[in-house]
Amino acid sequence: MHVTAAKIRMTEAHYQDLRDHLFPGDGLEAMAFLLCRRAYNDGRWVLLVNQVQGVPAEAYLCREFDQVRIDNRYLLPLLDKAEEQGYSMVKCHSHPGGAAWFSDVDDRSDRDVVTSFYQWQPDGPHASLVMSENDIGARIVDQEGDFLECLAVVVVGHQIRHFGKQLPTQDPQVQDRMIIAFGEATYRIFGSLTFGVVGASGTGGLTIESLYRTGAGGIIAVDPEILEAGNLNRVLHSRLEDAASGLFKVHIAQRDIQETGLGT
Repeated sequence: MHVTAAKIRMTEAHYQDLRDHLFPGDGLEAMAFLLCRRAYNDGRWVLLVNQVQGVPAEAYLCREFDQVRIDNRYLLPLLDKAEEQGYSMVKCHSHPGGAAWFSDVDDRSDRDVVTSFYQWQPDGPHASLVMSENDIGARIVDQEGDFLECLAVVVVGHQIRHFGKQLPTQDPQVQDRMIIAFGEATYRIFGSLTFGVVGASGTGGLTIESLYRTGAGGIIAVDPEILEAGNLNRVLHSRLEDAASGLFKVHIAQRDIQETGLGT
């Protein structure tokens, strides 16, 4: 499958667990691994964190303020589990006092370690993550050792937090009033989210319209019904010929979004 974009999502509990492993308080780099379920749609991978596994002290070969290495034999039980359960794996390490970007040393390590994950679970994708005090960077590592930057790492709890790269789909000039009202950070987060809407008739159609006109990154509309003549008074942008041809309501919404051309 051709991958054009990727995200990593985790709960607040998983995030805190990962942070505790990566920042034990001694100012040295540390490592952990994530086992993830995955979803694929239209060239986009979403890795859903299922388990956080810290590295025990005895598995470290080196822990310094600017580098970390472990005995790869420690990985064998995790790799076996990934193979049995079909998990994707994410190699994680910290940059205490540094930034959430990958160094040349990280590049070499990822090409050595992460590419080996494909020997156990060849479907992938597998990834690497670096956490600083205030940010997270992540990337997919393919079987050849090439890197694909993740669009975002999303933490879901009482609030939804985004780390890393966020790419809004619409021109800021189109959404200037939203930016003035809610700020550029909200605009960028909104543009990186995909929203699910159940129903594409009256209320659902208005919801879909409001979302894509205010910069939603994506919309998944769910409605099994075909448009009928009696629906024309409440389904936005529907036409008499749509009812005659038996067009699905979700396809009418899709056509409107595409013809408007705002990028959702």
